[in-house]
Amino acid sequence: MGGKELALRSLSRRGMSPLIATILLIAFAVSIGAVIMSYGNAYYSSDGPVTETLCDDVEIYGIAGSPEICREVDELRFILINKGMVDVESVQLLSSYRGETSGVVLIDIPESSIIAGFPLEKSIEIGNTKGELVQVQFIASVMVDGKAKKCFLDPLPVSSIRDC
Repeated sequence: MGGKELALRSLSRRGMSPLIATILLIAFAVSIGAVIMSYGNAYYSSDGPVTETLCDDVEIYGIAGSPEICREVDELRFILINKGMVDVESVQLLSSYRGETSGVVLIDIPESSIIAGFPLEKSIEIGNTKGELVQVQFIASVMVDGKAKKCFLDPLPVSSIRDC
């Protein structure tokens, strides 16, 4: 076979049409994108956004829409109502102080589980030696896949805490 005959033979073969090639490239890109998205969804649903969504479902309110709370010397009394869709395993109180001994104190509230739709009424000692109380914040613990996840609720400034 000569070079001329080989050149004629290669010209007689037809290649793929540009339209079909474009459609195949788009189909390949879409399939690769779908695989990447499925891996991304599996990655993020295991810890991150699921917990955030769950914490959005945890709503603890008092009688008037905000936690019903009052202070008597070294004791806080409060009523919390779980208006969310998930049960709260436990509640902690994060209290901030300023003065000679400024700081933050985390108090575990005993027997503080709240079933969805039910209230919790408690009195806890906070002590009066920490300085001036600035704000309190409730932290609800909910169970996700057998692990406790913390949901930080909006802090309450001391101006919203009335005397008992």
